[in-house]
Parts: sequence; structure tokens; C-alpha cells
Amino acid sequence: MASKLNVSVDEFVATAKQEIIMECVGERPGMKVIPWRTLTSFEQLHDYRDANEFGGFCDDSIADALIEHFGGRDANEGMPDAMLDFMNQVHNALDVWIRTGGLRREVNGWYDAREV
Repeated sequence: MASKLNVSVDEFVATAKQEIIMECVGERPGMKVIPWRTLTSFEQLHDYRDANEFGGFCDDSIADALIEHFGGRDANEGMPDAMLDFMNQVHNALDVWIRTGGLRREVNGWYDAREV
């Protein structure tokens, strides 16, 4: 049985933001550095990796807990519609964050903090 999980859009967005920032600054071993200066949308992240993984959605234990939380697999063994809606809410929030300059501000802040 999957473990209990805090199913909050804000929590998943916060986790995904940290993962994206760490990839933009080259702090995630084994991952390509994302060219954050030219990134303008969440969809563009797919040019560099499977952006659906951000936030932990492709981690088996997290995916299993979300599937359980949202009512189990559907008749075709797919993800429940409510889970897909939840994922879309997270992705939409990340898209707004990127489009409004949040990613650039965060990455610049990360670099600024290391120059002190």
C-alpha cells in the first residue's frame, strides 16, 4: 500500500520549482542544465527532459499514492481523471511562474546568494 502523501497543489508546485531551479543551475547530478535565460513556458521544458517528472509525478511511490488518493486506476489501468486534473493544475501554476519571470528571478537569486 502506498504511503500517505500531502496532496496539495502548492506543495507539488514548490517541489517542482526547486527541482527546475536546481536543473537550471546544474545542481542535479546526471541531468542536463536547462537554459533558463531563454525558457518562456512550462511546455518548453519538454525540449530538455520529460517535464511531467517535475514534482515527483513519475516517482513510483508518489504516483501510486496519488492514484490511490484519487480513487484508483480507471478501467483501462490509466490514471484517474482527478489525478490528471491535479497534475494539470500543478503544470499550469509552473507555466505561470515561468511566463511571469519567477524562474528567472529565482535563478538570479540563487546565483546572487553564492557571490557574497
